[in-house]
Amino acid sequence: MRNVLHLALIPFLTDSIITPGQSASAGRTFSILGQTEYAKILELNGKSYVAIEDVARLTRGSISFNTNQVLLSLPAQPAPAAASQTTQGFSREFRQTGIELMSSLREWRITIVNSIQNNSPVSEEGVSDLRRRAQTNLALVGAARSTQDDRNGYVLLAAELANVGKLSDGFLSKRRQLQYIDPRSIDNDPLDRQILACGRSIASMAAENQYRDEAACIEAR
Repeated sequence: MRNVLHLALIPFLTDSIITPGQSASAGRTFSILGQTEYAKILELNGKSYVAIEDVARLTRGSISFNTNQVLLSLPAQPAPAAASQTTQGFSREFRQTGIELMSSLREWRITIVNSIQNNSPVSEEGVSDLRRRAQTNLALVGAARSTQDDRNGYVLLAAELANVGKLSDGFLSKRRQLQYIDPRSIDNDPLDRQILACGRSIASMAAENQYRDEAACIEAR
C-alpha cells in the first residue's frame, strides 16, 4: 500500500533542515540524507520552500491532484526480508535442554544399575521421581525444537527415554515378584548396551552440532 503525504507538511519539513536568516543568494539546496540529488530552496518572506516537483523527484514519488489538493504518493517500502530459518545443526535451546535430559536419564539408569550390581533395594517412589524428571525434560526438549536437526534429534531422545523406562520397569517388576537378579546380568543386558550406545552417539552429535541416523536410538520392542 502506498504512503500518501499531504503537501501542507512540506514547509514544515524544509524549515526543520535549513538555517533561518540566510538569503536566496546563498544558493542553499535541499537534499535527502544519503542521496546525491538536490533541489534549490526558494526563500520568501522569511520562509523556505521547495518545489513540489523537486520533492517528488527526490523521494521517488509521484504527484496527483484532487480538487484543491496536491497529493504526493511515496513508493511502497519493501517488506523486511524474513529471517532465514536455520535448517542445519541443533539450536542452542535444543542442545541445552537435550543435555539436561540426558543427564536425568543417566541418573535414572545408574540408580537401576547400582541396585542390580550391589543387590540393594531401591525406592519405587524415588524411581518414579526420576521418571517424572526425565519426562519433564523431554517436554522442554520438544518445546525447544526449531531446526530440522532438532526435530530429528528429538525422536532419538524420546527413544532413549523409552528404553531407560523399559530397563527400569523390567527390573522393578522382578523385584516385586521377589525374583533373583544376578548382579552380573546387567553387564551383558542387550537393552542396557543399546542405551549406552545411543547415549554415546547422542553425545557425539551434540559435540559436532549435527544430526545423523543412529540404529541404537530406536525404541526397543
